[in-house]
Amino acid sequence: MVVNGVFTKFVNTSRDDVFEKFVKKTLSEILVTL
Repeated sequence: MVVNGVFTKFVNTSRDDVFEKFVKKTLSEILVTL
């Protein structure tokens, strides 16, 4: 439960940054496979 709480806090504090990196990474992989 402690790990879950830390993970939730991490997601809440850096969700936008992680999401942006995830989107850029996904788009890069899609462009490479095209």
